[in-house]
Amino acid sequence: MNDVKIFYCTICQFPEEALPNSYRVKPYVDEIVVVHNQSVIAQVKSEFDDLGATLHYVDWKEDFSYKRNQYIQKTGDIIREKGESCGYTKNNTWMLVSDIDEFPSLYLLEHLKTLITKAEIQNSTICTINAHDIFIKGEGTPSPFTFIPRPLEEISKDEIISQSIGNYYKELLVKYQTKLEYQGKVHHTLHGSSLKIMQAPKDYYYDHIKTNADLHSHGCRNWFIGGGGVQEFSQKWKDMRSITDKYGFDTWEKMEKAMKIGNIHFDILQFFVDHKDDNDRHTDSELRSFYSYYKILHENELKNIVQTIKTVVTKDGIINAVPRSKKKDETLVFDSAWRRGYSDSLCKELVSLSNSSNTPKTDISSKISCEISENKVPNELNDSDKRNIELLKKVSCDPEVIEWNKTISKSDTITESDDEIREFVENTYNQILGRAGDPGGVKNYVEIIKSGRLKKEKLVDVFRKSFEYLDKGLDT
Repeated sequence: MNDVKIFYCTICQFPEEALPNSYRVKPYVDEIVVVHNQSVIAQVKSEFDDLGATLHYVDWKEDFSYKRNQYIQKTGDIIREKGESCGYTKNNTWMLVSDIDEFPSLYLLEHLKTLITKAEIQNSTICTINAHDIFIKGEGTPSPFTFIPRPLEEISKDEIISQSIGNYYKELLVKYQTKLEYQGKVHHTLHGSSLKIMQAPKDYYYDHIKTNADLHSHGCRNWFIGGGGVQEFSQKWKDMRSITDKYGFDTWEKMEKAMKIGNIHFDILQFFVDHKDDNDRHTDSELRSFYSYYKILHENELKNIVQTIKTVVTKDGIINAVPRSKKKDETLVFDSAWRRGYSDSLCKELVSLSNSSNTPKTDISSKISCEISENKVPNELNDSDKRNIELLKKVSCDPEVIEWNKTISKSDTITESDDEIREFVENTYNQILGRAGDPGGVKNYVEIIKSGRLKKEKLVDVFRKSFEYLDKGLDT
């Protein structure tokens, strides 16, 4: 493995954001590729030239996988251009990739080739690396420009709020191949030919260094671009984008600058306040970031905004006094993530009643009240369902319920065996959550996929919206 070649690849807005990591990795890699979408000043260009780095400008697109795919393509270009004269081939090249706030540990850098050798012996094409989360003080700035990230060695103990070693592993070491590509506008997954993952020992790790402002900024970015990273954009996302687009904030770059400068339009601030406590969807943790981030930057602007209070239901029960956007009526909107958190029996009962052809819409509430009564509650009803029975009795017929039932009835027939589905579920646990699946969780997802209520390909989105994924800070 002495002939292995390593490219360091990263994406950023301003090229100078990538300098700290570029200096850090230079002694251990053969090439540095920085994909950016802002202009580079002469001094910064000179520093990258001294490092022998390749700067690659791309127009801003609200698609992070697009930018990551650019450094894969640029790696291929360099291999073809320099070729045998530098010992580069598509079969001996690995890419060390990280975001600008993810710093490979010195131990990892010093033993990169050892780790690659282990991967090659196992015929693995991806090494996942353990994350060390370091949370540091940082109050944000109204400047349109961002902070320059720093490695842990340059951060004083007084600046550190907390640090932890989690069970999350990220795909940071990847063998180059021409068919390799990232997919997903915000949260990404790698696709290619015969990909095989090796989880590196915990001795090999990277420091993910985050400030309070960074966390909220990244949450805003993810939600603004992708509604929380999934491709099924919610009504809340559509509501906000209709407001921001009206003022010309049709890209995250424009929106971020407007938020940092301040004195933003009143109806945008009202939206931030209305949704600052929402928690009826997993992706609402990122939606809440708009209020939190703007409060860090311009707290005084939020003081006179009045909240619209509305009771909502989550899969964990009734939650009162949660700010929501104004609605024409008090009809409960059934959220698909909420519905699927309930037992099958209750969902089917409710959908059946809602779609009954001989039940007038005006009578649906009384029908539900009659049918879902204490003596007709299915035995397998869970505690969360029971807490909401009284509310469900009052629900009027909602179009979203009908649409959901159509989706269920049209589900594709599952031809894979239980073992094949179970293997897929267990692999998804490892790739997305960085851990083995607990038996109960694996069993549950196998049954849901078998029943046709969840397409197998959507399990990645489900995990990326989970509280575990978000609490670990994997959404940044």
